Amino acid sequence: MVPGQHDRRGEAAARPALSGRRWRTRALAEWVDVVPAGELEPGDYRVVDVDDIAVAVFNVDGEYYAIEDVCTHDGSELTGGCIEGEEVICPRHGARFNLRTGEALTPPAYEPVPTLPVRVEAGMVQVMDDRWD
Repeated sequence: MVPGQHDRRGEAAARPALSGRRWRTRALAEWVDVVPAGELEPGDYRVVDVDDIAVAVFNVDGEYYAIEDVCTHDGSELTGGCIEGEEVICPRHGARFNLRTGEALTPPAYEPVPTLPVRVEAGMVQVMDDRWD
């Protein structure tokens, strides 16, 4: 009998112990609308919630890039920092990240920030977090 099912007498099967972990059930990744493409000017960004994760979508000379909005150095937001070409500069400690690759370019950050796929569909900029699919 599968845990969670009931037998003919109505007794439930034992559920395995999860040893303190919480399991999250989620559907496969879906595209999330961010903003109409005409409203996100070059050099600008928008932050959107994707599965409880803040994702920043940047327009760099007409190309869209999405990264998790978190500095890998101290966990603060990257948005609000200066954008120079394909780089965003963390407003707290000055670490630079490549918006296209997520690569940490300068200390104090050494770990890359996750990047996410972006597309424009029917004039809408969309992002998807497919890391766990």
